[in-house]
Amino acid sequence: MEKLSGADAIQFIINEQEHFRKVLYDPAGAGTILMTMMVGRSINKSVERLTGEKTIINRLSKSVRHNVTSEMGLALCEISDIARNYPQVVAYLEQAGESLSLDALRQVEGGIAVADSLQKFLLAYGMRCTGEIDITRMRFRERPGQLSTALINNIKNLPAGHANAAFLQGKNEAEQLAAELVTKMETKHGRRKAEKLRDQIEMYRKFVGVREYTKYFWVCHYDVYKQAIMGEVHRLVEHGVISEATDAYYLSLEELMDVIKSGKADAGVIDQRRKAYQTYETLTPPRIIFSDGEVPPISYSANIPSGVLAGLAVSSGIVEGRARVVESLADAHFEKGDILVTVFTDPSWTPVFVSLAGLVTEVGGMMSHGAVITREYGMPAVVGVVNATKEIKDGQRIRLNGTEGYIEILAER
Repeated sequence: MEKLSGADAIQFIINEQEHFRKVLYDPAGAGTILMTMMVGRSINKSVERLTGEKTIINRLSKSVRHNVTSEMGLALCEISDIARNYPQVVAYLEQAGESLSLDALRQVEGGIAVADSLQKFLLAYGMRCTGEIDITRMRFRERPGQLSTALINNIKNLPAGHANAAFLQGKNEAEQLAAELVTKMETKHGRRKAEKLRDQIEMYRKFVGVREYTKYFWVCHYDVYKQAIMGEVHRLVEHGVISEATDAYYLSLEELMDVIKSGKADAGVIDQRRKAYQTYETLTPPRIIFSDGEVPPISYSANIPSGVLAGLAVSSGIVEGRARVVESLADAHFEKGDILVTVFTDPSWTPVFVSLAGLVTEVGGMMSHGAVITREYGMPAVVGVVNATKEIKDGQRIRLNGTEGYIEILAER
């Protein structure tokens, strides 16, 4: 795309999207994800009959290989470990917040080493951000200060080397659990069934992380689109065709191409759409909606007691802690042992997970980002909790049951 400009660049993006969709949903990739889900269900059924424990894959998912999202969290922890050695760097990160600048960081003692590490991080993950499927959102590469809070959380709440040590511990625990299950299966049902279970667990752990690569590839692709689009948009601003770059956010690609060709934009249409979007932002979508518009009733596990907030159990375990009700990554200031309560998480939230004790979200399912990463980190999680951010107050103590799928609000001490 480097050789394309103007309407030709936008037309290329329009044409290229069809090819991109075919690649994105190619059976070689999508089939691997579906296969892993099927193998996971088979493991769950076999182990439930063997031991009575449900959803054993929650514990078998700890510290898997080839998960580009959790690798991002580990990479940021390594940067935190470099930064913690330089008090002036830590002070700058706290003071700068979202306004962090790599150039300014390089001016403080130790800042060059940290800035170089951040630059390397941004080359690999700079296309990510909260709500990253929306290409109008600011990427990490565009606003690296989005990472300041996560860096400070890691420095304050975790000892040096914690992330890699925790990953290794989780890997050892999962492998030990797998060995115990295989031995138990052989004792009760013979060698052939034991070998089948062993092979399934190995396959599951090898491929479950691939699920995260689809979105990573998607977002990498969209970031290339964005850079090309915004190059044209800034030229429109320079020539006075539109008032500001964000005006283009309310045009389709076809409309943007027409604006580039004609040198004219309908400011009234842009303003109308901007106001409509602001209205839509205030609405709360249903937890589930079918393609025909039907909103199905919500059902939960029969084991959930009355008087609690019900959701979907996606990562086993029970934990008590302080609820931190947070809407944006920039506000995600945690202490060790806190439980994050938010509307949803996506890969951009992964760097803050390492210092959490649990996760509660209003949106999500068994294979959503928060579910996959909390299982890998061995952290209890419940998703799909309707109005969780309204029912739970920031600072309240809660008990999260990630095995059965509910949250209790505890009395103040």
